[in-house]
Amino acid sequence: MPRSDSKAAAPSAIGALVAAASADANAPASSRRKKASPWAKEAMAEGTAAGATADTALPAPSPRQRKKALPRAKEAVAEGDAAESAAEVPLPAPAPTPKRRRKPAHKAEGDAAEAPQPAPAPKRRKNLIQKVEGDASEGAAEVPQPAPAPKRRKKADVPPPIVWTPDMRPARLPHSQGLDIISWNVCSLPVLLRKDPEALSRLAEQENAEVICLQETKLQAKATHATEGLLGLPDWHYAWSCSTARLGYSGTAIFSRTKPMSLAFGIGVPELDLEGRTITAEFPGFFLLNVYTPNAGEGLKRLDYRIQQWDLAFAEYVWTLSQTKPVVCCGDLNCAHEHIDIHNPKGNKKSAGFTQEERDSFAANLLGCGLVDSFRRQYPEVAGYTWWSRRLKCRENNKGWRLDYFLVTERLMPHVHECYHLPSIEGSDHCPVGIVLCRDRLQDEAQDTSEPGFH
Repeated sequence: MPRSDSKAAAPSAIGALVAAASADANAPASSRRKKASPWAKEAMAEGTAAGATADTALPAPSPRQRKKALPRAKEAVAEGDAAESAAEVPLPAPAPTPKRRRKPAHKAEGDAAEAPQPAPAPKRRKNLIQKVEGDASEGAAEVPQPAPAPKRRKKADVPPPIVWTPDMRPARLPHSQGLDIISWNVCSLPVLLRKDPEALSRLAEQENAEVICLQETKLQAKATHATEGLLGLPDWHYAWSCSTARLGYSGTAIFSRTKPMSLAFGIGVPELDLEGRTITAEFPGFFLLNVYTPNAGEGLKRLDYRIQQWDLAFAEYVWTLSQTKPVVCCGDLNCAHEHIDIHNPKGNKKSAGFTQEERDSFAANLLGCGLVDSFRRQYPEVAGYTWWSRRLKCRENNKGWRLDYFLVTERLMPHVHECYHLPSIEGSDHCPVGIVLCRDRLQDEAQDTSEPGFH
């Protein structure tokens, strides 16, 4: 504010203070004493406002009032100037708080050891849950509680089945007492003979076989005569059934030391006999039926053909034969009948050879027409595989299927000495399987039909 203005405002402020002091002078002494200081401070804070209203007429104080109020007015003006000067002077900064020194670690530990420690928290009672359960049981006595759900039992681990090994074979019979028949899916006979020309002759000598039945020869009829000279089985008798629908496909064969009494090719159904899948050889006391059953194929495209046509017609053929004399049916039947006949049943439920439809048909048509699974009858809880995939080292790890069988008429089962597998013999993705029949019992069977026996 300019200096001239402050001089003009001062008399007005003093006049106002004098007038107010005069008015206060008429009040009681005690009241004046209490209100003097607050009045003076308020008047000082409102000095500017009082100067602005100086034009407003105030009643003139009496000389006596003026004399009494003048000292107090001067004192109030002095207090106001002091307050303004104090506001302009900056206050000194507060002194910084001194930092607290840290004690050395060893000293702090010593002090801590000397300082009294707080009392440890009380341990939690172990039987707290039991107490809660007890309280719950007391409440349950009053309010009926629902029965707890029965606990689900864990499935017991099923031990792996016993795996068949050649050590399980019984004592071998002399050739004069035992009639040994071998069946083998060679998966192309020309390929087998190129890899191992002595494969069949060595097998016949090793097992002293009387008859060898082959499946999947993949041989054309015009090549059979030349192949006979490569077998290494001189003086044997040969029977071939070759596919005419597709050359070099399927095919079966029977080689025997003794000439069969009769031979039959096919099962009597022309549309099912085009692939050379069966040969029947009649021997004294039984029929030997060699078969290569059609596979359901990739994507099960031949499943209906397999179970609705082939299985039904084949079962009827077997039944017809069995009405004349007992039947020994061998070959690749392309079906793992039971869970024990495959290493991974859960993962192959929709695989060709293990579908529920094929297994049901196997039981209803083959076993249902009076045939018996000789290997399963002899080894009810033993897993013996005869086929292994060529991938993922399945044969080395023995992850296979049992697809090759010897099924016999029930009345021939007492004549069976053993049924066996030869997994150590390679050359195909299948291994040879065999059966040994007792010759003397077969002689009795032949005498019942007035037939000459084996010699």
